[in-house]
Amino acid sequence: MTATAHEAPTETTKTHQPLQQLAHELWQRANHHTESSSKQYWVAIAGGPGSGKSTCAREVALLLNSFQPNCCLVIPMDGYHYSQELLVEKYGQEGLKRKGAPFTFDTTTLVQDLRHAKDDNSITQSMYFPDYSREASRPVANAIHFDPNTHRIILVEGLYLLHERDPAWAPLQELWDERWWVEVPSRDEQIERVVQRAFRTWNSLKRELWGDGMEGARTRTLYNDVPNMETIAYCRDCADVIIETGNNACRVYHRKACK
Repeated sequence: MTATAHEAPTETTKTHQPLQQLAHELWQRANHHTESSSKQYWVAIAGGPGSGKSTCAREVALLLNSFQPNCCLVIPMDGYHYSQELLVEKYGQEGLKRKGAPFTFDTTTLVQDLRHAKDDNSITQSMYFPDYSREASRPVANAIHFDPNTHRIILVEGLYLLHERDPAWAPLQELWDERWWVEVPSRDEQIERVVQRAFRTWNSLKRELWGDGMEGARTRTLYNDVPNMETIAYCRDCADVIIETGNNACRVYHRKACK
């Protein structure tokens, strides 16, 4: 990955200033890393539901790709959701109700794919990662194209990427060059975000499981998303960088010296 004197060009996106600074710093660290290694620089972006992980990853990737086209790729953990059919087969209706909990993801394939992309020195050909459609409430296979010859900074975003206390998720910890945690200053604000997001994609299956409209979305959030949020609250202490989002503002705190 190259840039004149390793200086990032002036950004052109309307991103929050703290994220602009964070992107500049990440650019510098990744350049330093790739000077001595042919491997990509991998960043985990974790946080509770509704914290702003996806938005943060998207905005940072836009900035990095304005510095050097196609240098950064975002991989969402949500692409590794089990399908609804498999959830019912494995766990019955409770599997659908707890969709998004740690056990409702194909962690074996997730770990395998990320290890292959990062650690296989012989990988020179493209590979594909799944994405997730909130509108359809299901994974989309082979939707994200990874080119090891172009993509040098990989942002992986999702709830459980720092969930080291769960044996199924713990193997991911060896993959990260940096660990970011995204949070909302107010728990009530975070819950309301999740309720509103759920309501926007409310469908017949969710209505059958939870009831109508906003009331059903709130019931689902309190039953499933809030316990998931509490399960990973400790992961904040595992992060190198804390990103606080809320009220159209953003703050960034460095808890540890990044590599």
